[in-house]
Amino acid sequence: MKTYKSASKIGDIIWSLPFICENGGADIYYLYPNGEFTQANYEYVKPLLEAQPYIKEVKLWNNESFDINLDEFVQHAHRGTNLVECFFTVFNKQFDRGHIHTHPHLFVEPIELPKNRSILISRGAMMHKNGFRDDFNSHIKGFFDRGLNEVGFFVGHPQEHEDFCKTYNCNIPHVVVEDALHTARLINSSKMVITNQTSTSAIAEILKVTLFLEAKINGPDVFDCQFNRPNLWYI
Repeated sequence: MKTYKSASKIGDIIWSLPFICENGGADIYYLYPNGEFTQANYEYVKPLLEAQPYIKEVKLWNNESFDINLDEFVQHAHRGTNLVECFFTVFNKQFDRGHIHTHPHLFVEPIELPKNRSILISRGAMMHKNGFRDDFNSHIKGFFDRGLNEVGFFVGHPQEHEDFCKTYNCNIPHVVVEDALHTARLINSSKMVITNQTSTSAIAEILKVTLFLEAKINGPDVFDCQFNRPNLWYI
C-alpha cells in the first residue's frame, strides 16, 4: 500500500476515498492543516478515515516522504467530470465508471436515530449565500407536504439549523455530531438524505445512500457531483 498526503477541504478528502480504495489502500494518509483545512477539520475527519478497512493510519504530516500528493487533483477539478473520477484521471489509474458510480467506498456501522426520525437534512451555509433557490424551495415544500417535519432531523451548524427552521417554519430537531464518523453513521442509517453540496453530501454519495441533492445548475463545477445511479436525485 502507498502513502498519501492532502491539505484539501474535508469534502475533497472524502472524494479521494474511492481512488485510495481502488488503488490498494493507504499505509498512512497524511493530512496537513494549511489555510482552509484546520486542526479542527483534522480532528473531525480522522475517525472516519481510520474506520475504513483500506486505511491503516491517519497522521498529521510533518515533512515525511509520501507517494501521492492528492492536492494535485485540485488543479484539474471542475473540468467536466465528477470529483471522484477526477482523482483517477489526474493520477492515471484506470477505473470502471459503472462501479465507481454505484459501489460504496465508505464502510460504517449503523447507529440508532432520534425517535421517529428517519430523514437526514443538512444545508451548508457557504453554498447558499444568496438564499434558497425557488426550485429548491418548491421541492422542500413538497417534502413538508408529505410529513418531513415529523420524520426529519438536521445535521450541521446551529446557525444553519436555525436558518432552515425559520425559512420553512418548522421545528425539525438538530442532532449535534461528534465527528465525521458520527455523521456517516447517521447518514448510513437514514432512509434518505436531503442536502446541498457539502462534505455531508460527499459522505452520502460515497456511501451510495438515497440522496436528494441540491446541486449547482450552472458554472464550471456543474459536473462535480453527477453520478449515474438509481437512488440519486437532483433538486
